[in-house]
Order: sequence, then C-alpha cells, then structure tokens
Amino acid sequence: MEIQTEVFASGTLPDAEVFARFSERPTLLLVFAAIEERSYLQRLLNRLRHHLPHASIVGASSDEALTPAGIVGNGNVVVSALGFEEGTSIRTASVPAGRSGEYLIERLGDAKPKLLIAFCDAAAFNGEIFLEQIHRRCPDAVVSGGVAATPTFTGTFVIESDMVISGGAAVASIASESLSVYTDYSFGWQAVGRSFRITRAEGNRIVSIAGITPARLFAKYLGEEVVAAMPGLGSAFPLIVKRDEMLIARGILSVEGESFFVSGNVREGDQVYIGYGNLHTIIHQNEMQKRICDSLPGVEAILNFYCMGRKLFLPRNIVEYEERLLNGIAPTAGMFTLGEFFGTDRADLFNFVSTVVALTERSDASSCRAEPVALPKIDEVGLISQGLFRFIDVRVRELEHIAYYDELTGLPNRTRFLMLLERAIGAVSSSGGTGALFFIDLDNFKNINDTAGHSEGDVVLQRVARRLERRLGEKHTLCRFGGDEFVVIVEGMEDGRTMEQLAESILETLKERVEVGVRTYYLTASIGISFFSEKNTDIDELLKQADIAMYRSKTLGKNRWSFYLESMGQHAREYYRLEQELRRAIERRELLLHYQPQYDILSGEIVALEALVRWEHPERGLLYPDSFIEIAESSGLIVPFGEVVMDMALSFVAECPLVERVAVNISSRQFNDPGFLSMVLRLLKKYDLRPANLELEMTESVVMDDDSETTEMLFALAKEGITLSIDDFGTGYSSLSYLKRMPISTLKIDRSFVMDIPADESDVAIVRSIVAMAKALGLGIVAEGIETVEQADFFRKEGAIVAQGYFFARPLNTEAVRRLLRGD
Repeated sequence: MEIQTEVFASGTLPDAEVFARFSERPTLLLVFAAIEERSYLQRLLNRLRHHLPHASIVGASSDEALTPAGIVGNGNVVVSALGFEEGTSIRTASVPAGRSGEYLIERLGDAKPKLLIAFCDAAAFNGEIFLEQIHRRCPDAVVSGGVAATPTFTGTFVIESDMVISGGAAVASIASESLSVYTDYSFGWQAVGRSFRITRAEGNRIVSIAGITPARLFAKYLGEEVVAAMPGLGSAFPLIVKRDEMLIARGILSVEGESFFVSGNVREGDQVYIGYGNLHTIIHQNEMQKRICDSLPGVEAILNFYCMGRKLFLPRNIVEYEERLLNGIAPTAGMFTLGEFFGTDRADLFNFVSTVVALTERSDASSCRAEPVALPKIDEVGLISQGLFRFIDVRVRELEHIAYYDELTGLPNRTRFLMLLERAIGAVSSSGGTGALFFIDLDNFKNINDTAGHSEGDVVLQRVARRLERRLGEKHTLCRFGGDEFVVIVEGMEDGRTMEQLAESILETLKERVEVGVRTYYLTASIGISFFSEKNTDIDELLKQADIAMYRSKTLGKNRWSFYLESMGQHAREYYRLEQELRRAIERRELLLHYQPQYDILSGEIVALEALVRWEHPERGLLYPDSFIEIAESSGLIVPFGEVVMDMALSFVAECPLVERVAVNISSRQFNDPGFLSMVLRLLKKYDLRPANLELEMTESVVMDDDSETTEMLFALAKEGITLSIDDFGTGYSSLSYLKRMPISTLKIDRSFVMDIPADESDVAIVRSIVAMAKALGLGIVAEGIETVEQADFFRKEGAIVAQGYFFARPLNTEAVRRLLRGD
C-alpha cells in the first residue's frame, strides 16, 4: 500500500500525464477541495473517473489538506491515491441527511469492513447518532474521517464516486483479510475557569447555559468579537462538557441566533467549561503518538484528520511539527475539519483531536525513517496559552455573577436558588426545624407584555423585585425563578400563623400600584407554600408541591395564598403526568397532523392547507388541541412541540407537490424564542421548500407587541418571503394601526362572526367592514368556519376571498388530503 498525492490549482484540469504518475491501478482516491466552486470540482471528478475508472472516490470540502510534502490550501484540490493489494474490497456510498447508519450498511452490502472513512456535511448532520448506528451493525470497524469545512464555513459538501453532495455523508468501506488498521488520537485541550450547567438543550443544540444563551455567556466571558467570529473561532475555544466525571470536548459547529450547535448530543445538567489548547500537553502527546506508530509492525501509510481548532488556535509551527513527526514514520495524507471520528466503543465519537489511522497490509513491510524532528520552542509558544489564560481569568468574577444572578432584577437566579434551597434544607434538617418555600406567580402578567411590550413589562418586574426585597429584608431569601415567578426561602419558621401573615403581607405589598411612564398597573399574585424538614428534603418534590398550591390559588380566583395539602395532589399529579406524557410524545413523534383545505371561493380551487395538530395518545386515543395545548404552553414544551409540528407539515408539503402552501399556527412563546427564525429557515432548507410554501398564523397579541425584537422578527420572516397572517381577527384589540405598520399579508375572520351570517345583521356589518378594510390595505382574507350554503353564498358575493369550513371540507388525514388533491 502507498499514498501518492497530486495538488491541482482551482480551474486546472489535469491531463493524462498527471494521472500516469499515480500507481497503475489506485483503488481509492481521497479528494479534499479547499474551494466552493462546484462546477469546476464536478469537471475534475469527471476527469478522475475517466482516467482512473477502477478507483473508488470519497472526500469532502476542506479548509486545508495535508500531503506528504506539507500543508496546502488556498483554492487547491488535493487528490491522494491509495493503492491496496489485490483482493481488498472497497465500496463507497452516499447517505442523504436524515437517513440512518443502518441505511449506509445496507448500501455497502455484506462485506465486513476493517475501516470506514466517513465525511459528513457539517450543516445537516448529527455524526454522533450516525456513528452509534454504524457501530451497532459493525462493532469491529474503525471509523475515521471528519466533518466537511470550507473557508467560509458555508456551502459545505462531500464527494462520493462522481457526485458532489450537500446535506449528507459520503463513506468508503475497506475490507481485507491482510489489512491492519491502528488508530490514535491526541486530546490536548484544558479547561479553564469554573464550570457552568447546561440549563436547556435540544439534541445537539445548546439553548441556554446557566440560564442565559451560550452566545451571551461567551460574549461576557471572551468578548463580543469572539461571538461575532464564530463559527470560525468556535472550534478554537471548544466547549468541554463534563458528564459522569468524564471530560468531553464538544466543538461548536455553528451559531444560530443565540444558540450553539455542537458536534454531539448534549443534555440539561451537563457541566460546561471553556477550554484552550495546552501546548505542552499537545507536544507531549505527539511524541507519544510517534512512539506508538514506531512500535507498529511496518506502517505503510498514515491518514491524519485534524480538527479546525488546531489550525485556528495552535501556532503554525506546532501543526507542522506534528506533520513532520508522522511523515517520519510513513507518507501522511489527511484534511482539516471541524471535528474527527475516532476509535470504537466511545461515547465521545466527535472530538477536537488529531486522529491518526495507520494502515499496513504486510507484517514484513519496512517503514521509512526520517531524521529526528526538531522540537519547537515551547517557551515561546507557551506564552500564547498563558496570555489566553489571563484573558479568560479576568472575566471569572463577572461570570460568577452571570451564572448565579438574574440579569434583569439582580436577584439570585434559578441556579443559585436551587443551591440556596439545598443549603437551607440541610440547615433545618440538622437542627430538627422546619422551613417553607413560597412560590409567587404574578396574575395576568402576560397582559402587560401583550399590551405595553416586553420592555415595559421588564420595568414592572424590576419594581416588583425591589418591593419584595424591602418587604422581606435579609431574614428571608428572595430569588427570581423565571419570567414573572419569584420564590422565597423561609428558614426557622415559628408556626403556620407566621407563614399566613407573611403571605398576606406579600400580597398587600404587590397590590400597591406601579407607575411606568403614562401607565399605571395594579398587580396581584397567587402564592403556593410548601414545607421542608428532615422528613421532606426532596427539592423537586418541594417545588412541585409549591407549584400545586400556587395553581390552587389561581383556580380559587387568584390574589390569594394556599398551603400545599395532600388532597391537592390528585389533580396536580394528573396534570404533571399528562405533561410528562406530552414530553415523551414530542420525543417519540406521537403527534399527528390533519389538514383542512382552504378554497378560492370563486374558482373553487384549493389554494392552501391549514395544519391542525392531534395527539395519538397510546391509552386515551386521539386527543384534540384543547386537551394539551395549554399544558404545552405552561410547561414550556410549546417550543419543541412547535418545531415538531412545523417539521411534519413541511415534510408533507415536500412529499405532496400538489400542495402550494401550508399554514401553521404559532403561539407567542414560540414566536419569542430566539431560535425561531433559524429553526424555520433550517426546516425549509431541509425539505428544499420555498418560503412561499409556508404561512405562519398568529394572534393579534403577537403582532401588537411593540417590543423591538418582535418587530424585527416579523420583518425578518417577511423578508425571507414567508406569509404572515392574523388568526381569529376581530376578537382582539381595537387599535388597528399595526395593520399598516407590520408586514401582515392575510386576515382570518374569526368563526364567531361567520356562524350567524347572514341572519345576524351586526355580524354582516362587521364582516363587510373587515373585508373592505383588508381590500383597501391590499391584504388577503380567509373566512373560517363556513358551514352552510347561505354562508358560502354570502362570501361569494364579497369577491376574492379564501373560504375554509365544514361546508367545503372537514380536517382530513394525510391520505385523505392526497386523494382530494388528486380528485379521487
């Protein structure tokens, strides 16, 4: 076996003489392209296929590539030809995004591979899950390779045979009795500063760390310039995740909104550190790596797959030093990537490492030995890491405050609260005393945000925090739990009457009016109280009990307090059970979508479908939204729930080309999620759909929000070409100025105005006014809830209107929709 390498400048197509320099029949070509010009690369692949028809081809976009002669990049294409012995089986396969590792194994056939060389598109691939699936089917195979990366970190691609593929993976399978494969890796990253807890994660997306977004954490820690430079610098400052006492580096693949997408799945509770390259460790491990390769029987070729972080962060002479070390053993080829695969039976299948795969076919093969490699000046390069350490260390105090205190109110945040509650429980347990937990939820606070905007709502929350602090003093601990929720930890409780008096005084304090600008607010709250002692120390149970009692206060009319009693538990347990079941339903995709057609009332043609969600409950059967949407909203599950619904709706449109547009309902909590826009665009790209294929329906309260972020989001969605419509129009606010300020395309007349038409003259007048106003503003109209021929005739006379209702079609399952569209 041998490695022979040719470098082609972009635009240059090699002739037959170039290929003559390759071995007579190379069996595998590795192609690394530091370009984004697909048309040129396709021509080059055609030329390779023509001149070397017996060779399999696999590769990827790469910032730079490694050759036996050194490192090349800057618009070059590197082709490394590997020649294997007769009898070696080499097969290649491509895997579309979203397909499984099992799908790959089926495509590769029955051969049991010794080595799988895999390259994945960074933008649309979860390599960790993919590799776990491969290892289930091929536990003995070594998997190596990496995640594609281009100079701009966009437009990545992989190569298989003569195809350039986006959004998937390309894999070469090598099987041979005489082939031996050895792997090694070098970690070399060191954590700095204190750890932070991941507080929200979805798959390989980190949504929040220590209660704030990852982007804000990095901006505070490393500076705004670092966040602005990501993902280019993301791999130079890896997240090091500690789980079960094991440190795992998880590189940052991309930054979307305020979230980080990383190279492996993470979950809530993982401990996160910021790391830097420890140069002393890296050099030491490279020396060990060389000694290991030296000890192997006749290494003939080395494939070396670097991470992009090594190139971006490490001094160039260190990277070159590593290459010279390996080239002293055998010719080396590889690529720079955003992360590597290595080894088997590892949970951390992605890592920021230098992965080496040493290949040999004959135990008696001789290895080449080069002159000793001069060690770089460690003191000189060490200054870089020392400087970075100081740069990070000066921010630690600020980070401590960010991690444990709420940015808006300055109160201890949820993370700090849990620590303080644990400490309080320990104190009362050791003394044999009793303490109390007050869970305070402001009544109807959402109305303030909906009418005056989040900025004014934030001012109200700050005023509330200051009032409660003054009332409670230093004797009791006040924390902001999240949103409009506060918690109070009371230690050394004397008796129940004392707790009642404290609760009453909190309610009286909150009743005092709050003036913000020209507006005056009168607040009330609902309070739930649970008790802790040496017999009741479970934090999760205490929170649940306080929440149950608070919910009881809400149902009794609000502006009151309630102690937790066992009798309250049954209803609350049912609520929490349904919440957990809904969480699992989202993960397992037990949701169904039915679709109600929308018709052009004059032509009778179907112009769109509205997606209506159902829950296929394993025990209760088919559930409708009124059974679970409120739970999804109150629990925060509405964000992942909404993403699943969006994914399912767009998937159906992609499968059914007769559907021109699908309308999906969006709640205010979904809309206010920082990652909402990126999620929508990512799903449109996933299914190769145009923005015009999607319509977002939202309530007037969302559009009326004067918050600048809301306005920016609306205009950003409209700029992308996504249709925005107002659902249940006419039932909300009287001020209509937002219709001319906001990029709204369509109004949906609420069914309450339609049901009594044409008999009710007031409803007729209201509907005609809405239609006239919409036409004057150039807006579309959808009339929903049409159930009779009289109602349909009325709207036909009104002209160009889209109609929806049982008169035309009920909500249908996917197969019924297909039959309707085909005219069956």
